Amino acid sequence: MKPRRTRVSLVLVHEGKLLGFHIEDPVSKAQYFILPGGAIESGETPEQAVIRETLEETGYESEIASERSVTLRYDFEWSGVVVDCTTTFFLGRLKSHAPTEVHDADYHRGVAWISTQDIQKVFNYSEPILKGIQTVLDESIY
Repeated sequence: MKPRRTRVSLVLVHEGKLLGFHIEDPVSKAQYFILPGGAIESGETPEQAVIRETLEETGYESEIASERSVTLRYDFEWSGVVVDCTTTFFLGRLKSHAPTEVHDADYHRGVAWISTQDIQKVFNYSEPILKGIQTVLDESIY
């Protein structure tokens, strides 16, 4: 039986660029660009979790930009384990333009902004994640 993980991700576009960071799978050494996000801690709402995770993983303060969100379920292999993920994608916006220093997990390889024109190419490793991003952005002006 696959482990299940309920999580959140923030889709944050500023000046035509999407916020995220590079990671490296500790087992396969595969490299990905991912959205900030993660697990919801005890006592947190999903919205609070995604704001906290974005700050921890990117150093940027953010806020929810819209009530629009989408929840998708998909498999994702990480560290040699296929995980059954349920992710809620939220649309966000920057609250601060000067990031704080990031002290995250060993697999974190650096915060980056990618052009929104490159979203499809960059997230081609996961159709559901790409769909989550596109769905949330569909109703926004970015």
